[in-house]
Amino acid sequence: MHVKKTPHPFLQSYIKSYWYLEVPFSNPGLQTTVMPEHALYFYPRAKVRADYDDNTTKFYTTIINIPNQELPVMSWNGHYVMLKVLFHPTGFFRLFGIPMSSLGSRAIEAIEVFGSEFKELYDRIEESVGFEQMRFLLDGFFLKKAQSPLKDTLAIDAAIHAMLEATVLSSVDEAAKNAYLSTRQFERNFIERVGILPKRFSRIVRFSQAMKLKQEHPEYSWMTIAYECGYHDHMHLLRDFKHFTSKVPSNFDFEQALIY
Repeated sequence: MHVKKTPHPFLQSYIKSYWYLEVPFSNPGLQTTVMPEHALYFYPRAKVRADYDDNTTKFYTTIINIPNQELPVMSWNGHYVMLKVLFHPTGFFRLFGIPMSSLGSRAIEAIEVFGSEFKELYDRIEESVGFEQMRFLLDGFFLKKAQSPLKDTLAIDAAIHAMLEATVLSSVDEAAKNAYLSTRQFERNFIERVGILPKRFSRIVRFSQAMKLKQEHPEYSWMTIAYECGYHDHMHLLRDFKHFTSKVPSNFDFEQALIY
């Protein structure tokens, strides 16, 4: 069962959607893939296990996820429920005022960052029956935050949103111009709001589009995928594939990967 719904209208400048996924069986391991998303994840039925490339393992009940974090293999035992809050690119930063560059290179347990208030929210979600109750709790929590957001909405936020929606690789100079900033000012503010440099964010956006298209149309050649996603040629796409997955396409299992 997979459901997506929009948040309360007052929250829609910060939060794009709420996601609910329920799987009534265990999974031995799914490879995560790089995505241009800022999200909060809740796992109210069972912790998820994350196995990283350096052979370390972590267990999570909640996760703060930003682009460019390390990509573990995720697994779980038993009944799996995932509740996701998908933010607009700078929505998390504007609500909470946390510099995204301070969140590190691995997924972070959200309860450790936000403390008792967030733990109380998780506990109430854990006790809930169904997505509608969970969505009601999320709206209540974020509406309180949105009454006094810690950062103002600026022109750069619209420029960053446009980069996420772009169908071709974004020009940083053009984005800076749209934000009424110099390129250096734009990059500095971008790192604070998004967590990475704008050029890397644009690469992640384009590569994520390519992975989605390949999953939806496995019959497409990589040359076709490259053309459709704005790469100069398929070799540029294959270089990004190796960079972001540490694999070549022939060794990547799309059926056991989290791509959306």
